Amino acid sequence: MKKVKVTDHALIRYLERAGGFDMEKLRREIEKRVYRTAPDGCNGLTIDGVTFVIVESPVERTVTTVFDGNWTYKGAGK
Repeated sequence: MKKVKVTDHALIRYLERAGGFDMEKLRREIEKRVYRTAPDGCNGLTIDGVTFVIVESPVERTVTTVFDGNWTYKGAGK
């Protein structure tokens, strides 16, 4: 029997549809927290033990990934 792999997309959809998580509400909460805390030009920051990695363009800042408190992003806080 072949191994089964679950993609990130499938995991998110499962949490949303079977687990009842409101992903758009979570997205808005992250956006709000980063907007209030990260100054322009910041490429990462840690809030409540969670590190958010940010890529900035001339138009917007995008949170590209999130790490737990045990991992330190080298650019956090810059």
